[in-house]
Amino acid sequence: LTGSQRYTLVADGRQIAFGSPSDTVGTAAAAGAVYLFSADTTDPTRFVFRNRLTQDSPGVPDRAEAGDNFGGALALRDGRLAIGADAERVGRVAYAGLVQPVLWVGTGSDYTAYRAIHQGTPGVVGTNETADHFGEALAVARGLTASGSYDIAIGASGENFGKGGKAVDAGSVTVANFA
Repeated sequence: LTGSQRYTLVADGRQIAFGSPSDTVGTAAAAGAVYLFSADTTDPTRFVFRNRLTQDSPGVPDRAEAGDNFGGALALRDGRLAIGADAERVGRVAYAGLVQPVLWVGTGSDYTAYRAIHQGTPGVVGTNETADHFGEALAVARGLTASGSYDIAIGASGENFGKGGKAVDAGSVTVANFA
C-alpha cells in the first residue's frame, strides 16, 4: 500500500473483501479490482486469498476500462457483496457509476455476478447523468424492499435535484433489490 491510493475493506463473519480501485486491469489503468479472502477451513486464525474480481472476470457484466474505480466502495453481508464503480462510464455518460452485486461463498473462489445496477437499469429511479457517482457509498441490508429480501442502499453524491437540476450535487440514496 503506497502513496495516496484509496482502498476499501469490508468484513462479515469469516469473509473479507479488499477493494483496490486504482489497480490496473490488462492495460486499463485505475480500472480497479476486489480481492476476496476467507478464514482457512483448518486454521480459522489464518485468512486465505480466494479470488480477484474485476470487470473482466468471467460472468461479470461490462469490461474493465481506465478510471472505472471498481472496488472504490464495498458492502458485504451474508455472502452478498456489492461493489461500487462510481467513475464508470455508462453509455456516453462519464462518471455515471454503477454497482455490481456478487454472491460469494466464502470458503472458495466461486462467485455469481448478477446484473450491474445503474440509473438506467429498469426499476431504478433516475437517469444516468455526468458525474452522478452512483455507487460511491454502499450498504447491503435485509428487508428494505420486501420481508427477508437482500437489498443494496446506493449513494450517489453528484446527483442533482429540482426543476432543471437546480440543487447541484445534492446527492441521493437509491434502494435496489440485490439480485
